[in-house]
Amino acid sequence: MTRSLSRDLGITGPLVDGTWLDSTSAGSQDHVNPATARTNGTVLLAGPREVDAAVAAAKQAFPEWRAMSPDRRRRILQRVEELMLQRVPELGRINTFELGVPIRTSAALGHLSAGWFGYYAGWADKLEGATIPPSPRMVSGLDYTVPEPYGVIGIILTWKGPIMSVGMKVAPALAAGNCVVVKAPDLAPFTVARFAEIALDAGLPPGVLHVLPGGPEAGDRLVRHPDVAKISFTGGIPTAKKILDAARHTLKPVLLELGGKTANIVFADADLDEAVTETVRSCFTLSGQGCNLTTRMLVHREVYDRVVTATGAAATALRVRDPFDQHERTLGMVERAAKDSRLVVGGHATDLSTLPPGNRGGYFIDPTVLADVDPRRPAVGPHPP
Repeated sequence: MTRSLSRDLGITGPLVDGTWLDSTSAGSQDHVNPATARTNGTVLLAGPREVDAAVAAAKQAFPEWRAMSPDRRRRILQRVEELMLQRVPELGRINTFELGVPIRTSAALGHLSAGWFGYYAGWADKLEGATIPPSPRMVSGLDYTVPEPYGVIGIILTWKGPIMSVGMKVAPALAAGNCVVVKAPDLAPFTVARFAEIALDAGLPPGVLHVLPGGPEAGDRLVRHPDVAKISFTGGIPTAKKILDAARHTLKPVLLELGGKTANIVFADADLDEAVTETVRSCFTLSGQGCNLTTRMLVHREVYDRVVTATGAAATALRVRDPFDQHERTLGMVERAAKDSRLVVGGHATDLSTLPPGNRGGYFIDPTVLADVDPRRPAVGPHPP
């Protein structure tokens, strides 16, 4: 059972065994668009009851998914990649609604996630064992290894980039033959829900993937559940400590991806313009909340004052706008360029009625060609000149 989130985010809740639940034990909350302060929709929150149901269904689906031929699992995951790439504009739009980040950033995260599914799909039929030569002291014997999936994997996603984390965490778990229960962040549940629809459309068996938007209570139950064989978590250190403490009761392994405050080290002979540009970009992309984003500078005293002044100027030059403004900005660039060149084709917003139904909520511009362009004028495209 699937339903579209492309036109109206509406109500979203847990996906358990291929069915979207219309009521939950943990109640509901409104989701507020951080860029506009308007309500996007209603989120039905999972509690321990929904976690138990999802884990039970995943446990039941595991033997069949594990026994499925690796090449068939590979083809399903490759189809997930194909559908994600087709729907990147839609995923980006939803991600921007729920996070308030620029549409360009959201689209990039969707492309990254799809790429991981393509990469790990290639591993599905290459997880092989090995035979190990016996010790010379042994008269006879045979040693060999056989990789085995864990079973049910619990994945706890961070709010700052859930669609990217889906690719990093869900794809390898599925490729290895595991079933997955995802606790989607209650602050950003919509792109994960849309991904789940895509996975089902790609042919993933209903019981293999479950999505539960919820808060700490749902996460705690997922970690402590005796039938969850492993936990993967992205987030902060205080929560990670609680997860480790809860996981010790069942001795389950835990994979932690934790935050930090990475620094750019700026020496006196550095390219100061580049150092400032990259640091400012990192600090204000996703509010600096990315594992590879540098949010501090350690600056040599000889150039410290110059760097401080330049960084202040670069930050002042940034403008806070509607995250969808990039669409209008690109159209404006084309319009200005066409005044002193020749517009061959395009140059206007796409007629959305001509697109497939799944893409009609996107922000598209027809492919555009300009001729007789002065080579000295700024570039026209989605990236700043």
